[in-house]
Amino acid sequence: MIVKMAKSHYTFTDRESSIKKKGSGGLANHIYYLISDKKTGLYSKERCNLEVKLNPKMADLGLKLDLIGENLSKKELKNLCNEEAEKQKEFFNHYVANSRKKNELDLNGECFDKKKLFNYKCNFTFQKHEYNKILDHFKGNEEKTKEKMKEIQNEFFCVFYNDLKKAQGIKGRLTKRSDIEVLSNWHIDNEENPHIHSYLHPFDPVSKCFMNARDFGLAKQTAHTKLEKKYKQFLDQGISLGFDKINGVESRRTYLSELLPEHGLRGSLDKFKSLQNNIGKVVSNPKLSTDEMKKELEKLGINIEVKVSGEKKVSNVHIRLKNSSAILTKHSFMNKEVRSKLATFAERATQDRKLGANNKTNKMEEVIQEHYSAVMKSLKKQSINITAEQQAALKLKAFYTFAERCRRSGVYVDINKQGNCSYIKMAMNNFNSDKNISLTKYKSSLMINNELKGKNIVSAFDLDVEDIEAYRMDHLNHIPNSLNYGKSRAYIKGNLEDINLVEYDHFVLKISKGFLTKKNITVLEKDNCLFFTDSKNRTLMKIENLSDNKQSITTSNLWPNEAATLLNNILIEDVKNLKPNEIITLKPDENNTNTNYDDLRHLELKLLFSTDKNSKKIKVKFPGIENDETLREMIRVEFERKMADTDKQFNRNVKSIKKGVYNFTEKSGLLMLQNPKLKDYHSQIQSKINDQIIELIVKEDVKEIRFNQQSNNDYMISNKDEILNKSNDLTDIEKQKIIAYYEEIEKGDEETNNINNQELVKENKNKIKSKGLKL
Repeated sequence: MIVKMAKSHYTFTDRESSIKKKGSGGLANHIYYLISDKKTGLYSKERCNLEVKLNPKMADLGLKLDLIGENLSKKELKNLCNEEAEKQKEFFNHYVANSRKKNELDLNGECFDKKKLFNYKCNFTFQKHEYNKILDHFKGNEEKTKEKMKEIQNEFFCVFYNDLKKAQGIKGRLTKRSDIEVLSNWHIDNEENPHIHSYLHPFDPVSKCFMNARDFGLAKQTAHTKLEKKYKQFLDQGISLGFDKINGVESRRTYLSELLPEHGLRGSLDKFKSLQNNIGKVVSNPKLSTDEMKKELEKLGINIEVKVSGEKKVSNVHIRLKNSSAILTKHSFMNKEVRSKLATFAERATQDRKLGANNKTNKMEEVIQEHYSAVMKSLKKQSINITAEQQAALKLKAFYTFAERCRRSGVYVDINKQGNCSYIKMAMNNFNSDKNISLTKYKSSLMINNELKGKNIVSAFDLDVEDIEAYRMDHLNHIPNSLNYGKSRAYIKGNLEDINLVEYDHFVLKISKGFLTKKNITVLEKDNCLFFTDSKNRTLMKIENLSDNKQSITTSNLWPNEAATLLNNILIEDVKNLKPNEIITLKPDENNTNTNYDDLRHLELKLLFSTDKNSKKIKVKFPGIENDETLREMIRVEFERKMADTDKQFNRNVKSIKKGVYNFTEKSGLLMLQNPKLKDYHSQIQSKINDQIIELIVKEDVKEIRFNQQSNNDYMISNKDEILNKSNDLTDIEKQKIIAYYEEIEKGDEETNNINNQELVKENKNKIKSKGLKL
């Protein structure tokens, strides 16, 4: 037997004079649907098998229809349904009037918000063979069979109500089948699968309490399972577990039966196991996006689609194979881990599709996984020969390090005291708003690696409720509450000075690993020292630990650039473990008389032009660094190379301008312009950007110029005089375009100021009102 139970609008009549709203006339329309012919709209004796046991003081509408139904016109039948619904509304509302839901009713005694108040609409479908079992039990007596179907229906409602009352601590006697107040209509004749349509109010007739399960789906399933067990002589077992599970198992049988003639039983099972392993291998790779997973599976002749269905928008997979009619689901597979990974794939694919191409979950997972692995490796190393108390303190410190590393990559680790974890990803807000950061929430269930899921995070760092509450208070108190109440995205105003966003860190991670792989860097540990060699067996660097916060680093003067790149990668990784107020300083050994500082010069050069914000926490010092001519020349050469790169990038980007918007990025020269150590070059950078701005407005008809995706006019206004002076050499028409662009900026700033002033006045008025003062 299949049980369907849904929440219907708490509405009743559907008269022509009523204002039509979605969900209006709920009860009247339901009765009319049950008893009328679908083609003519007239009363149907075949479809009408109605019993109304709602208000015990009212006559049964079903008996009345048996007598007069065939004599009614379509309009008269509809009016009768409305009259019945109006009378029943009075009965339903006497429950509402004595509950906390009384304020949810409108002037007509109805409610159109199903989240606040609703009626229950149900369908109990008996498989033909189940119906025949009942019929055979009563030796063909259809009336007794109908009564047994009603008994099973009412037993479901009893179990549903009694389970809810127990869960909510509602005292009193159990609800019995004879207490149930329900409208029922049997559709049996000429039906492939006989069924009962049911309609009832949401209040338990015994306790008079509102019956709304916290987990509606689970409550229905639990009641259905108990019903199957009680009436096992009539009902199929396991249907309550869900269609997907049944369909998945049936699809597996279909697939195996297609293989049997050619491969035999053992060969068919081996092929199925191979299929299971191939799918599991692909969907368990966290480095692949869901689109990349699909392509990998297609190479194996496997087509995988994600279908979203049900009230809770559950994501399911449908797997089709070449030369097979079977459509497999996650429930087709016997391996629990493969089922779990397919569920994650489905949920992740739905999220990625919803958020768009620039928000692939796999990139974020790879960055988070890198931080987690690094922290756990360090924790394991420090946990040798320490007490349990020290271990607990060390684990808590490691969790804060993990969370801080993630924050610097543009991800907040959001964990609550129930152990549920989400990752909140930061990004630049592309819309014109003072809230410059967008926050997007990703459940940890989207992570393929189980290490990154909530319960494992709590376990790995041994977090208790107090630890989590303290962390939330210190680090998450500025996160909008809307993200905790169903919203997947919110916006805040914040500072990203020390934060690399996920996409950047993912790119750096690939470059860094690519460098280490290309150079085949190997690490040898000997006598408290680490030796780093490349594929040519050249020793590029040696690191010796002197104390907890001091190391001796020796780099190769024969290959200073390669050594500096390697050292930069290692230092950036070390910086991620620092507290916000800590830095790394590199300077020559005080006991070393060598005055060749090429290694430090190369490192300083890389740090100066690095786009990684972690590099700001690395300081290089050596005697005379401020006036070092060799370093200055190296900086000049690198600056000219970078400026040439900005020209190439500009020429590429101009060809792909969309909707009249151009965006200057850090690679366009903005990062160098913000670096105080390159102040001698700021005027050249500004001049270059200003020339490009003029070209964009005059030649490309750009209507909006952004800086790091922000519609920030500060740069345009502060450089107005220089840009207007440069435009003196233009034609009058071209110069007029520049002037018009600035007029639009000033007009927009004036409108923004007016809006801000209005909001300030409104805020002040609200403050005065809240103090009870007269305006």
